[in-house]
Amino acid sequence: MAFNICGDHMHILLVCEEGGVSKIVGKIKAITSKEYNTEKGITVRRKKSESDTTREHVPLSKL
Repeated sequence: MAFNICGDHMHILLVCEEGGVSKIVGKIKAITSKEYNTEKGITVRRKKSESDTTREHVPLSKL
């Protein structure tokens, strides 16, 4: 992977499986837009709750 970050965009050179580019680009766009919107105050980041990390399952430590 190689990248170049510019003022308002970035260039990325990836080597991946055929068909994997759209999934990778989608993930990058999702992460960067969430970070940008949080920094600009457009989106308020909520605190993670225990259910977020356990997916509603009871952790073994609670049994």
